[in-house]
Amino acid sequence: MIREIILILAIVVAVGIAFYAVTRLLSAQQTRRFEEAYTIKRGLLAGRLSGVVASVMSRPMMINMTIDGVKYQLSATRVYVIFRATGPVYEEPTLEQWRIWSNGSHAGVVSYIKLEDNGYTINIYYFNASSYSGASICTYSAGQATYSFYARSSGSVEAYGFTGPRQIKIYEVKVMPCRQ
Repeated sequence: MIREIILILAIVVAVGIAFYAVTRLLSAQQTRRFEEAYTIKRGLLAGRLSGVVASVMSRPMMINMTIDGVKYQLSATRVYVIFRATGPVYEEPTLEQWRIWSNGSHAGVVSYIKLEDNGYTINIYYFNASSYSGASICTYSAGQATYSFYARSSGSVEAYGFTGPRQIKIYEVKVMPCRQ
């Protein structure tokens, strides 16, 4: 009788330990490390990321501009590439077009505008995507300018200011699964 009770208790303890180990292993596999966002950022800055599973979605944003004293607000989108990860609440303070962020339970990168000024033309790029999840993410220029303006004397785009005449072109960049 005592042997049977000890055997039953040993089985219950073994099952409890096995259950705990399996649930810890499964939860560890579902949550990735915050630092993986740096890999995603490097891939997106290069225009191609593969082998890292993430969800892609876009959200509306406004591009604020002032051209020759006239203010404009242009509709655009911001792209989020996210995955489940524990980490700090954080948003990277950089002027790059892809910034790392985390809210404590998810992490990834978020797009902002990319701006190029050669002294004659200011090219502004914003990112757009249809929602999907996958292991490949690439960026493709849509080609034709979404908006086009001409500044005679000065202006600003978001936090970037300029003086002198400029043509301002705004382009959409698609974020989607990589083409083979």
